[in-house]
Parts: sequence; C-alpha cells; structure tokens
Amino acid sequence: MFTEKDEAKKAELKTSIYEEKTKTKLKYIENMLAANGGDYFVGKKCTIADLGLLNIVDRIQLVTGNDLKDVPKLVAHKEKVSKEPRIAAWLEKRPKTPY
Repeated sequence: MFTEKDEAKKAELKTSIYEEKTKTKLKYIENMLAANGGDYFVGKKCTIADLGLLNIVDRIQLVTGNDLKDVPKLVAHKEKVSKEPRIAAWLEKRPKTPY
C-alpha cells in the first residue's frame, strides 16, 4: 500500500485492508475495552496498554483517512487518553511524521 504509485489503487487498497482485516480486529479490541468498564484497558488508570492503543488508532486514522466510526468507543478512548496532561504535552511537541 505504501509503495503503490497509483493513487486510485492506493485508496482502494486502504479501504480493502480496513474492511477485510482491520475493522474486525478493532471491534474485538473495542469489546475488550468495554469488558474492562470502558475507561481503560487495564485497571482504573492509564497504562502502557492505553498508550499503545492510542498510537494504533491514531496511525490507522492517519494512514487510512478513516474516521473509524465503526469503533466509536476506541475513538473516544483515544481522545480521552490524548487529553491526559503529560500525553497531551508530548503529542503537541513530538516530531511530525507522515506515518
């Protein structure tokens, strides 16, 4: 997908990868979040698991351009974790990359 030169083909690949593989896995992960109460993946505060999912959801949105409306709880979780003061400070100053 990243090496594809044809923009139409690249868009088609992004959509098919999301629809055929990524969406199902994200829904499974969203169910895990719900099973733990919906706030955090482990316990009652932000852990490395939450930071990992913040990164994964952010990258998927960036690369695919998909708003991930199929997994609203994961998107809400990403927004919540992004607002943790130290995380928000890092996100503001981190180097910007295309991926």
